[in-house]
Amino acid sequence: MVRGEVSAFFAELLAILSGDAGADPSEEPVGQILAAWTHWCARFHAYAGAEVHSPNLVRQMDIAFAAMARERAWAAGVEPWPSYDGYLANGLLTILYPTWWAAALAMCGPAPADAEHWTAIEPMTHLGASSMRLANDIRSFEREKSEGKPNSISILQASGVGAAAAVRRVTAHIDEIDAAFLGEVAQVGGELAEIAEGQLRSVSFNGRWYMARDTHAYTVRDLAGEAGLRHG
Repeated sequence: MVRGEVSAFFAELLAILSGDAGADPSEEPVGQILAAWTHWCARFHAYAGAEVHSPNLVRQMDIAFAAMARERAWAAGVEPWPSYDGYLANGLLTILYPTWWAAALAMCGPAPADAEHWTAIEPMTHLGASSMRLANDIRSFEREKSEGKPNSISILQASGVGAAAAVRRVTAHIDEIDAAFLGEVAQVGGELAEIAEGQLRSVSFNGRWYMARDTHAYTVRDLAGEAGLRHG
């Protein structure tokens, strides 16, 4: 897709989620994606919490799509590379962890649903997303550098920091973020305790998963191979 087509596609996703549009039947790949998305949205709106939390999910998706557009502009050289902090503020959105949990509140959050639930978990969610983004960067920076995409490691390298030192610096930053994340998890209790526990498990697992492999090139076939399974 070219830039205008991507923007139109994202706008259509938001319209379908908002209930303002439906996917036109099509056998083309984009049409199939939109049809699948329409079915998912119908299932999402069947949850009791969706009426309260869907406006925030639309907002979080819109924010993430804008962040993805910035990443594309950086990679294409349309915009100069950001600072480390600017990159991370954007990257924690494009990893889609906040979007996922905005949806999860509607599907498995406390009842009755309350829009303030997002306000209560947003700091924790952003810290978890930051940790996962940096862990992903450590694993994938060599590939992304070859593709012209900025990430935390390559941004530090561009400022004159060697690769090994950049990895150590980002690893130390992950440790700091994780400590802050645990502090936020401890403060989110009561009816949101299960959400906090879910985020703790998610960040712990995904952080280690990202550090173990570059997931962009990892497939189900690879997973099966590691498990000693054979495809029929």
